[in-house]
This record gives sequence, structure tokens and C-alpha cells, in this order.
Amino acid sequence: MLHRIRKIISVAPYTVVCEWTDGAIRSIKMAQKIKEWSDEPQSIYKQLLDKNVFLQVKLDTESKTLFWEIWLRCAILLET
Repeated sequence: MLHRIRKIISVAPYTVVCEWTDGAIRSIKMAQKIKEWSDEPQSIYKQLLDKNVFLQVKLDTESKTLFWEIWLRCAILLET
């Protein structure tokens, strides 16, 4: 069974502590992955290197995954 995120407990720069649907509490340390994903010149992940942007993480309660609204704004701009 694939467990999803039930709620965000806390957020610090590049680390999100979440409660998962199996009841476990896990710390997701994202610094290294964000740096790797940001290597491409056009990478949208570069925005997450800004701590203030990273700290705006939210939980999509439908898909039970993490997201950042800045990407939603980018997607809307691209569609118009």
C-alpha cells in the first residue's frame, strides 16, 4: 500500500515533518534533492532554494502530496 501525507506537522528550511496515512511521523529532508533538481538552467526547483519560498509548502488534501503555490501561479500564467 502506498502511504500518503495526512498532514504537515512542521516546516523548517528544506525539511518538512509530516504525519502519513499509516500514522507514522516522518521528516522529509529535501535539501540535497532540491540542489540536484536545480542543476538545470530552466529548473523550476531553483525557486525552492529561497528559504522563504520553501517555507510556503502546502498539503494538497486531495492527492495528499506537498506543493508550492508559486508553481500553480506559473502554470496559470502559461495557460493564459
